[in-house]
Amino acid sequence: MKIGIDVDGVIFDAERAYRTSAEIFTLDVLGAKEDKLINRSEIGVDARMGWTEEQTRKWLNEYLLDIARNANFMPGAIEVIKRLKNMGHKLYIITARGGDFIEMKYITLDKFKGVNLEFDGYFFKSKDKGEICKENGIDILIDDGFNHCKSACEKGIKALYFRDVNIKKFDHELCHEVNNWGEIYKYFKLNIEE
Repeated sequence: MKIGIDVDGVIFDAERAYRTSAEIFTLDVLGAKEDKLINRSEIGVDARMGWTEEQTRKWLNEYLLDIARNANFMPGAIEVIKRLKNMGHKLYIITARGGDFIEMKYITLDKFKGVNLEFDGYFFKSKDKGEICKENGIDILIDDGFNHCKSACEKGIKALYFRDVNIKKFDHELCHEVNNWGEIYKYFKLNIEE
């Protein structure tokens, strides 16, 4: 089976760092004097905080690369990815990383190399992950983005929605919600023939 895997919020625990830095940035850099969280169910910090394009760019320039360099692997990610590979699955990285800063691509590849994670292909700067899955014969997408899982399912591709508790729910017959890498491993062991 060909499996597409997102990076931030799935392999790396970067989304919480993004949200934390967004709160600090809003208070200390933008000078907010009140709670500016606009929409807790949005995954992107700009949509969560209601920032302008200029404010988003300023946050990206100040925080993004540092968070990417320092983000930890999600618990169980390395082990389960290696197990899926040993089960014979083909694994592909499908990420938006590299779109704002090309350095994000190289940071990602270096982090994978540092723990001996190998993938069968890489799709950086990905905007429509469902379309990438369709064009490349990906059978299932593991992603924490509502819109990415929706796009995949609308194109007939299964999705494992790695949903954070506050992010909006997605109900679709091709979508299965997971909250950790143990649940991802269980899904493949119990539902996908080797």
